[in-house]
This record gives sequence, structure tokens and C-alpha cells, in this order.
Amino acid sequence: MTRFSQLFLCILTLTGTQSACAQDVQFTRDVRPILSNSCFQCHGPDENSRQAELRLDQRASLFSSRDGGAIIVPGNPQLSLLLQRVRSHDSDVIMPPEDANKPLTDDQKQILERWIRQGAPWEEHWSFIPPRRPRVPATQAWAATSIDAFVLQRLRASGLSPSPQAGPYTLVRRVYLDLTGLQPEPDEAEQWVYRLTEQSGSNESQSIDERVWQELITHLLQSPAYGERWARRWLDLARYADTNGYEKDRDRSM
Repeated sequence: MTRFSQLFLCILTLTGTQSACAQDVQFTRDVRPILSNSCFQCHGPDENSRQAELRLDQRASLFSSRDGGAIIVPGNPQLSLLLQRVRSHDSDVIMPPEDANKPLTDDQKQILERWIRQGAPWEEHWSFIPPRRPRVPATQAWAATSIDAFVLQRLRASGLSPSPQAGPYTLVRRVYLDLTGLQPEPDEAEQWVYRLTEQSGSNESQSIDERVWQELITHLLQSPAYGERWARRWLDLARYADTNGYEKDRDRSM
């Protein structure tokens, strides 16, 4: 396949994906961020700043009825007060109000309209939904674990196939980098590759000894380098440093 053909197929795939996404509105992904960024300041959980006794972060209030009608009428954007206020050109009616400096874009208004037209399906915030173990997809022998089965399912949905298994040298290098952030020393790599492929008799074989592979992972997990690699991430979050920085850069006691 030529590069031009590959590029053309990529464009078609992206266009189809964007078109599907334009039609498929999800509350958590598409609608809640709009409400959170532009509406919750005055119609959210903070009762001290709440206006009109209206909460848009809770289902009961979002779908409640007011004097002028219902905030959201599933399937009917025209009768939904939320959309009426959002699309209004009257400065005394439009929401968010002009002085809030959080106007909605045309795309955001269209998302709200499509969501209402599709029945306004509500979704709880993910943190309130108890996790449930999904059914593991049926797969071929390629999947060694249940996680692999989900990966394979997603690959197939995208018209892709798994890459062939990497060779032993590549696998050893990858696991060292993943767990310690460091390349293995050449003699270390040779020793592990020899043990991983001892049964096959060739270090070029794609088949490795699973028992030795697990031993290598355990060895790296127990190494000081593993602790140093992941502790560094937490130290970064805690803003650890040996000095204060800035213009004088004095020592800093942690």
C-alpha cells in the first residue's frame, strides 16, 4: 500500500469517527463539562452562591419544573427552559448571564440540544457508581490475560491486529525501562535472555520461559531502582527539592 493510500484511509477513518461522535452525545463526556464550567458556579452544590434555588448538578433539580415550564423536557429541546435561556438574545434572560463571562459556544449549544433531543439520558458521576466486573470478551489464544482480551476486542473494533511478540532482548529492555527507568547492563541482559530462551536453545526465539519471565519481573520489583523510579514521581508531586530555587537558591531542608 502506498503512503498516499495509507493517508487517505486514515483521513476516512478520522472523518467517520468524528461524524459518529458528533451524533453520539454522552452526558458524562459531553454535557456535564459544559454545565460544570458554565453553570455550576451559580447553580451548583455551593448553597452560598446558588441562584434561583436551582441546582443543575443533581438529576432531580435538572429535570424539575418551574413556573415557566420544565428545565429539561427529554426529547423536546423547544420546551426545555435550559435551552431557551441558553439560546436567548435577551440580556436579561440569557444564561449564563453576560457578566459571568462564560458564554457558551455554538457547538456547546448544539451538544445540549442534541442531548435533549436524544432523550436527555442522565449519568451519575463516575465516583458514585460502584465498579462492576465486566464480562471478559471471548478471544483467540493470543490473549494471555483478561486484560489482553479487552485490548484485542478494541483492536478488532478498530480494524487492527496485534503486533507480533517482541524478541527476548527487546522484552528484557522494555521491562527494565518500565519498572526501573534504566537500561539493563549488557551482561545482565545476556544472562536473562539466556535463561528466558534456554529451553528453546536459541536467543533469537520468540518463545520465552514464562516462569523465568515472572522471576525477572519480581527481581526488578524488589530492586532499589524500582523504588527510586516511582518515589521520584511522588517527590515531584510534593515539590521536593534540595534548594529553594529562585534568585538565592538557598539550601532547603526536607
